Amino acid sequence: MKKLLYQIITVIFLISLFLNAAYGKEDWKLIKDKNDIKVYERKIPDLELKEYKGVGIVNARLEIVGELLGDPSSIIDWLANCTFSKTIHMRGDKRIIYNIFGLPWPVKSRDCVLEVDIIMNYRKGRIDATMRGLREEETFLFVPQQGDNLRVTNYRGEFILQAIDKKTTEVTFGFIFDPAGSLPIALSQMFMDDNPFNTLSAIREEVKKPKWIERGNNSKEKSKFEKYFFDREPN
Repeated sequence: MKKLLYQIITVIFLISLFLNAAYGKEDWKLIKDKNDIKVYERKIPDLELKEYKGVGIVNARLEIVGELLGDPSSIIDWLANCTFSKTIHMRGDKRIIYNIFGLPWPVKSRDCVLEVDIIMNYRKGRIDATMRGLREEETFLFVPQQGDNLRVTNYRGEFILQAIDKKTTEVTFGFIFDPAGSLPIALSQMFMDDNPFNTLSAIREEVKKPKWIERGNNSKEKSKFEKYFFDREPN
């Protein structure tokens, strides 16, 4: 029995090594730990890019945070560097949005067309929102060239909202972003490093507003997530 268990553990370990090698991903490296928000990065050699993620606790119920992040009109209030956001198309349950990211002069602003998919997991008390940049030729079908903006297509992002209890939610924000065009290394590094931290910090402040508290308390999702909290309560 012990021999079989050892073999299983060995196989799992080898599979994990294979997957990491196949996707060219390294271990996460902590680059910022401030105000109970941790920011990590890891290299993806095959893409010559870095992946970033921020993790922090938000003092609000899951459905309140979900209402905030699920409303495209609020994006400019919490997504760092985003100066414009608009829903331009619905593709089934998925939303197509157009965002503009402002950068310090004289660097040109970046824009992108993203497909956003939100999945509610009531059994696990979790909300997942994934974002992916559309192919370049497809983006211009939705939004033509806008001034001097540089169009970004290589973007993948994810929000994971995990309920901790009835008052707090763990928020994880991760992304891979190719800014396109030339960008000073120092500016690029600052933009990437600070983005998760500034985004999570802004979310913490936004969920305090009565508008989002009211919408969360009146949302249809609240009763659906109540079972998750009820099942976790001690008997």
